[in-house]
Amino acid sequence: MRQLPAISALLVSLLATSPLNGRSEPEDSSKPGPDPLTGLVMAQGWELVRTHCFACHSLKIVTQAGKDRSNWAKTLQKMQQSEGLYPLGEVESDILDYLEKNYPVSDRPHNPKIRRPIY
Repeated sequence: MRQLPAISALLVSLLATSPLNGRSEPEDSSKPGPDPLTGLVMAQGWELVRTHCFACHSLKIVTQAGKDRSNWAKTLQKMQQSEGLYPLGEVESDILDYLEKNYPVSDRPHNPKIRRPIY
């Protein structure tokens, strides 16, 4: 069962490079659009998040959360301690950079019983 996250990550990375995935670059590079598969903002580092996070869960968890860098880091630590997330090594800081920039704390009020749009 320990191989399942690694196999899932491999499948996700293969899907990311597949011609069946649709466009791989946003049409307007000044304003990145959402990835059609996951809803992630297609900015620097999005492929890392898609590969490492999408292997285990929906990325709506990411796109609907707004956290500062410290809380994103705590979330990763919690997943590593109790959910079986493998050590991310050198890419962890790149993932945190992406999450901090694209999914920061929001000023919008949020009712946790109502889902936010994915972008």
